[in-house]
Amino acid sequence: MEADFTDLQGLLKDSKVYADAGYLDTVNRATFPTRTRSQAVVRAGSTADIRQLLAYCREKGYALYVISTGKNWGFGSRVPNADVEILLDLSDLNRIISYDPKFGTIRCEPGVTFRQVCHFLREQGDRHFLNAIGGHPDSSLIGNALERGDGAGPYAERAAYVCSAEVILADGQTVSLGMGNVRYSKLEDLCGTGPGPDFQPLFFQSNLGVVTKMTFWLCRKPDFFISFQFDLEASHPLGNVLDILKDLYDRRLMDAPVTFWNDYKQLTNSIQYPWSIQPDPPLERSAIRAISNRYRSWYAFGGIYKDHPQMAGLTASALFRSLKGHIARKGFWSVLSSDKMKRLARLRPLLRNTKYSLEALFQKWENNPLLGWVEDRHIRSVYWRKKTPLPAEINPDQQSCGLLWHAFAVPFDGDTVAEVIRELERIIFGRGFEPVIAILLWNNRYVRIFQQLIFDREAAGEDEKALLCHREIFDYLHQSGYSHQRLDILNMGDADKLLRSGDLHERIKKALDPDGILAPGRYFMP
Repeated sequence: MEADFTDLQGLLKDSKVYADAGYLDTVNRATFPTRTRSQAVVRAGSTADIRQLLAYCREKGYALYVISTGKNWGFGSRVPNADVEILLDLSDLNRIISYDPKFGTIRCEPGVTFRQVCHFLREQGDRHFLNAIGGHPDSSLIGNALERGDGAGPYAERAAYVCSAEVILADGQTVSLGMGNVRYSKLEDLCGTGPGPDFQPLFFQSNLGVVTKMTFWLCRKPDFFISFQFDLEASHPLGNVLDILKDLYDRRLMDAPVTFWNDYKQLTNSIQYPWSIQPDPPLERSAIRAISNRYRSWYAFGGIYKDHPQMAGLTASALFRSLKGHIARKGFWSVLSSDKMKRLARLRPLLRNTKYSLEALFQKWENNPLLGWVEDRHIRSVYWRKKTPLPAEINPDQQSCGLLWHAFAVPFDGDTVAEVIRELERIIFGRGFEPVIAILLWNNRYVRIFQQLIFDREAAGEDEKALLCHREIFDYLHQSGYSHQRLDILNMGDADKLLRSGDLHERIKKALDPDGILAPGRYFMP
């Protein structure tokens, strides 16, 4: 039954209410078919209005779903996992509250984006950086952290490097967490936990409150930096290389992430589907080789963050010495360092107007994602199967791009990871899609794998095929014991299948939100 929101705007002083069909049509749309919807949108202008809205929902018996900026593409965008009356949009709460250059902390509201912080830190002297997101630069810091997102470079597991969240509970009470809840503490932004139980993790991937502030710990830019890359050819087994890297993590020679992209991930980040080469998808590997001037089955990259050149150089030498014979031959551009770029800088003016110009290289070095720079280049891959050129403005929800993600963990064992990749490829090729896969290493225990399903929602039957493929992969991963670390709205209803017991979830939810108004069903919470 449609709700009546005529009295809502008068209750809110700083917020906007939208209930017209056109606006709701854009909001209730994702990169895959959905059945759930919101009936109205409130763009919050103050925390006071959020408290007023929660009281209104309790009185009316309305449910609401919360988003930060809504760019959760491939996982559900702005669409709720269950029907709700109101979508609470926090994107207008976009203040950077404080920045501490001595301790490297930044405190933000939920509408603050990665692009905003990236430019802010550069204006503040470029001493610190926040790990770059692989998604859109205008995504929310807080939203990404609450979903346990990750980033390139140190502090990759973002949720482990935040503290002092401020949360509005369903009854309107505002609570501070961690050291933020300790009277007179001077460590509010510096220490993750205070005395007693740590309640902050309860608000990650849950529906227990509305997070309105959070502090992020930043990486200091190293005095000396090395970026590296290496390639695997078809003759170089992925499993062997992963086992070598695990040993380097075991011995603490590697302490920053290494990312692997398979051949299809490399291609989708470079071009759109080559319909003239192979009109009938999925694209075969022989076609990739035909259009590539240097085919690589896997491409890996990462950074070495040391203040001392000798320490950085020894780490790079140990890495490539261990990999010798297991990767393609290292070239001059495989390793770039602060020293090498200083030497190349002497040639920069001499080559500026020649075909050997180094301008692109220096621009990439100065705006390096491994040092926190954000760009929208990677998100353009969602247009891979579209037959129209890339639009000037990226908006996959409204441009009928199809995108579904699986983000899951696998034990850090080369043979195990290689077997998982083979099974993913079997399923995905069998369903008529390309296996777009990335692997992220950041410790010696497990690897995180990201699998994208990219399709064109305007192509007949593609929605249905994609959902079947996505579900088959989900079932395979669950039955094989490879656990998801992040879920889309399609699979949040599988608590009975995924959890040994959901009783604790229910008890906590009833205690903090007895009326069940906050995002019912989100991450197994009733």
